Amino acid sequence: MKHLASIGLFVSVVLIACASNTGAESESVIQNQKEGFEIKVKINNLSDSSVYLAYHFGDKQYIKDTIQLDSKGTGAFKGTETLPGGFYLLVYPNKSYFEFIVNEQYFSIENDTADYQKNFKSIGSVENKIFYEDISFLSQKQKERQGIMEEMKVAENNENKKEELKKKLELLDDEVKNHREKIKKDYPNLFYTKFLKSLEEVEIPESPKNDKGELLDSLFEYHYYKDH
Repeated sequence: MKHLASIGLFVSVVLIACASNTGAESESVIQNQKEGFEIKVKINNLSDSSVYLAYHFGDKQYIKDTIQLDSKGTGAFKGTETLPGGFYLLVYPNKSYFEFIVNEQYFSIENDTADYQKNFKSIGSVENKIFYEDISFLSQKQKERQGIMEEMKVAENNENKKEELKKKLELLDDEVKNHREKIKKDYPNLFYTKFLKSLEEVEIPESPKNDKGELLDSLFEYHYYKDH
């Protein structure tokens, strides 16, 4: 769990039946025909309590709406106007929270008060399905990376072992990269895909040269980076 007092915009990159992209687009078309929004909520182990829908604005977070959960821990945020897309927070009475994505305007989320990442469920939102699958994948890879780094400390004076472990790290990085590339390929129109692309560094090609091997533009890299 995180705490509302110390949260920032979600940018961590180390940190549910599968739908095809065609299905996701069809669902979006249907949702776009509806007015307003409705996010149904079920929080296990939390009943007869107020929960808050919050959003990011710059480096701060603000409350958008409040609902009272019933004795079964269920309730719904709803409104007549469409919610702006982005990362939102479901905040508990003790200020702990979990994040989710609003792009689709009609969907359900379920969680509890113990392990928000493991127990998060969503119905009707491809965005949140992919978002939490990615979080789970990256968390596992981060644990594997930490294990390799611990091995490297032990093998400090063993060059052969260190090289072997470095190759494992490279393979791990490739796994993460390939995983992210698959998301971008399979779900090109998702908000989360666009978010992932926004985290990428610009790959700058080699500066063009003339027949003598001289640079044609000494500021080529700067201009390319700025333009892209």
